Amino acid sequence: MDIRVVNLNKAFGSHIVLENMNLLFAGGKRTVIMGESGCGKTTLLRILMGLEPQSSGEIKGTPEYISAVFQEDRLLEEFSAVSNIAFAADKGVTKELILRHLDELGLRENARQSAGELSGGMKRRVVIARAMLAKKELLLLDEPFKGLDDRNRDSTAAYIKRHSEGVTTIIVTHDIYEVALMEATLIRMGNYSNTA
Repeated sequence: MDIRVVNLNKAFGSHIVLENMNLLFAGGKRTVIMGESGCGKTTLLRILMGLEPQSSGEIKGTPEYISAVFQEDRLLEEFSAVSNIAFAADKGVTKELILRHLDELGLRENARQSAGELSGGMKRRVVIARAMLAKKELLLLDEPFKGLDDRNRDSTAAYIKRHSEGVTTIIVTHDIYEVALMEATLIRMGNYSNTA
């Protein structure tokens, strides 16, 4: 199902972040959002997740099950990579399946290390695996490749595409290369020509 953002407004006090925004996110497709820092990209994702109320306007078609990668990793530092993923995993996800996903991301040998012992790039890949293995009809990725070198970024992008086929996916990035990498439609914040 498509997600339609209709006349959406969001202000924090007198500071207007989103103004009369109308967007269409095609159901089952990948969309990349780009724009200047502070233009409201993360705020839009938070509204889609229900973490932030809009000031006015509406969003139609938001599904029940939403999985997200935030800008911050939000891992339980004392728990292993496997345990961090298992906490958020969909019912029926086994430890073996988690290990297979970590293997795809080059983290099989780090699976039982505590998150606090992992490098920034390793943590990022654990966070992405956690989002992939959660129950999801909508996948929101806020700068998912932050901290990854080119090789890991490319292989992680391929992993995301494999495991989110048919899932409506919205990605926030500052890097135009990632639009092609994710085979996604581009929306530039501030240019609402892609109207609902």
